[in-house]
Amino acid sequence: MKLINIFLPAFMIVLGLSISAQTIITDPIYPTDQDDVVLTFDATGTPLENYNGQMYTHCGITVDGERWQYVIGSWGNNNTQPELTNTGGNLWELFITPTIRDFWGVPTNGVISEMCFV
Repeated sequence: MKLINIFLPAFMIVLGLSISAQTIITDPIYPTDQDDVVLTFDATGTPLENYNGQMYTHCGITVDGERWQYVIGSWGNNNTQPELTNTGGNLWELFITPTIRDFWGVPTNGVISEMCFV
């Protein structure tokens, strides 16, 4: 299995709100392409602290060294973007299932090295 490096340069919400400081945690910490992953975003201390609406992410994957491949949906279209689930307070989760490879639809011959989120 290939180790996935998590690429989270700036986690922004498609709603147009940007975040200058954030806490992102993945479970497992070092996922492989065959793992399902729970990505947790802690909005505490960000402009999204205490936000109560729906939260979406624009995401893709780095395959064979090329960033932003297999992007889900289209920019700004919340009908096609993955939605995060509020788990209480300022914690939001994205469930990447059944595996990283399946979530983005990456063929088995592609080498996945990063998950990319805005």
